[in-house]
Amino acid sequence: MVKLPTMRKRVCGKASWSVEAAHAFLESAQSGSDPRYAAWVLIFVMGLRKGEVLSLQREDIDMDAGE
Repeated sequence: MVKLPTMRKRVCGKASWSVEAAHAFLESAQSGSDPRYAAWVLIFVMGLRKGEVLSLQREDIDMDAGE
């Protein structure tokens, strides 16, 4: 009874990063003191989307529980 939206097709020529490429990027961001390093880690490791990372507020993060 419910019609689900169709998945968007990938744009030709655009592919996901390899593990090695993502690792090299994160190392470069960390060593270069990129102020967005924590956001990149959340995007790569946790699979968060840019909008989810950008909308995080300080009260959303519990440092004691690691959440």
